[in-house]
Amino acid sequence: MPSFSNLLHLVTLALTLSVASGDARMDLVKRDSASDREAHAAVARAFSASGLEERNIEQGGVYSIPLVRRTGTTFTNNTLLRRGAQSVDVDIDTFAIELGINGKKYPYNVLTHSDLIIAMNVKDDASAWNPAADLKLKKATTNGPKVTSTVGGTAAQYKVSDVSIGNSTLHNIGVLYGDPASANDKGEPVGDLGLGLPGSTAFRNTAASSMLKTIYEAKAWAKPIFSLALHRPDAKQSELILGAESQGAKGAKPFWQSSQKNRWAVNVSFNGHRGIADLATNTHFIIAPPDVATELIKKVGLTPEKNKDGETVGKLDCDKQIGDTKIDLDGGSLLFTSDYGAVRDDPDGNQCTYIIKGVEQGDYPTPYTFGMIVFYNYNVNFDFTSGKPRVGFVRA
Repeated sequence: MPSFSNLLHLVTLALTLSVASGDARMDLVKRDSASDREAHAAVARAFSASGLEERNIEQGGVYSIPLVRRTGTTFTNNTLLRRGAQSVDVDIDTFAIELGINGKKYPYNVLTHSDLIIAMNVKDDASAWNPAADLKLKKATTNGPKVTSTVGGTAAQYKVSDVSIGNSTLHNIGVLYGDPASANDKGEPVGDLGLGLPGSTAFRNTAASSMLKTIYEAKAWAKPIFSLALHRPDAKQSELILGAESQGAKGAKPFWQSSQKNRWAVNVSFNGHRGIADLATNTHFIIAPPDVATELIKKVGLTPEKNKDGETVGKLDCDKQIGDTKIDLDGGSLLFTSDYGAVRDDPDGNQCTYIIKGVEQGDYPTPYTFGMIVFYNYNVNFDFTSGKPRVGFVRA
């Protein structure tokens, strides 16, 4: 597993639309130009400051992952209004929503493995929040000394007058302001909105309360539930649904799993190997211990091998049909067919990597991780009822 110091090189996820016809796959595209690395350095630093523990780190480069082709449905706006809920559009190119800070909108990443708002320190970028300006307007105040994350990043603490998500406005909210970052591309996310359970932040002893705890105590949403429903733009809009669970195809309802108390994580069984899997948006793959990944790679008819990072992977021609991958949970199962079982290594080539990777766990808190491939194929619901967190899955 890469050292924590290497997390400063974390690359950002950019979700782009697949235009291929027929059965589509999730494609992984690497662009190695120096300009790309510089343009996304700010986002990488923001991810690092958030304490994201990406297990598939490449030095430099930018990744683009066209959304898996599928059909599906979510709530209509009228249905949401009737239930007192709302939806916020997710930018499928950047995996960001609009977050309001003191009356101005900013593009912020949606994270399920951090519980705070972390603003990027991009002082020369007008599209990024700058606390100095709000201090002058008395819309922000300092909120304690700098804090340090478990991966070594530091952040200043501020309290802002208003934070808005959709139609919900919260008052006197703590915001962390990360280490200085380089310039950012226009329209790229300039911060992180952490919707993880209380305690999942990498920053300790902060004055700020967890976002979900604040939302719960303020009764800001109709129900203490949010959902991520990602879709192709020409099918259904991608949404962050606030205050209601999302339905799947033909109105199917999610099956629910009890979560760990301090992070979104559920009990799973991989071919008889039981463990705990967290849900994180900072990796594309499903991560497992190397011995389990080896077994699963063989089961779908592939030969396990080590990549340059020492991870256990299964390589295949992208047009090769492989066996289905089934992951059992306490109240149901997740199924990934051959059509959705690989990640393309090169947009111009025919080499793919099986969706499950084996990675040495080190001190990572859970042995398994459900990455973005799960969010592409299932609407994922998060119920943050105090003391009884749950995660719900429904086929999109």
